[in-house]
Formats: sequence, C-alpha cells, structure tokens
Amino acid sequence: MIGVGGYSAATGSDAIQAGKFDLLAIGRPLIANPDYVAKLKSGEPLIDYSDEMLAQLI
Repeated sequence: MIGVGGYSAATGSDAIQAGKFDLLAIGRPLIANPDYVAKLKSGEPLIDYSDEMLAQLI
C-alpha cells in the first residue's frame, strides 16, 4: 500500500514503521525541492510548495 497526502518525511517514516503503508508518495514537496532527499539528509530547510510552482514546470 502507498501512503499519500500531506506526510512529512518524519510522519511518513513513522507511518511506515507502524505498518500503515509500505511506501510514501512525495509530490508537492518534491516539486518545490528537486533535491528533497539531499536536503533531508543534510538537515537543510525545505522550501514550501506553492501552486505557482506548477506553472514553471509547463
């Protein structure tokens, strides 16, 4: 099962550990932070997602 919708790295990890799902889908945070995994590993703050970011992808 895949978890979606508003999970942070920490809350997603907790839910996976609790057996709520097997995988976490990351959408909006990844759009705002293409280097999402690197930022999590380094402790660098994440940029908040905004709908205007989608216009830059088109």
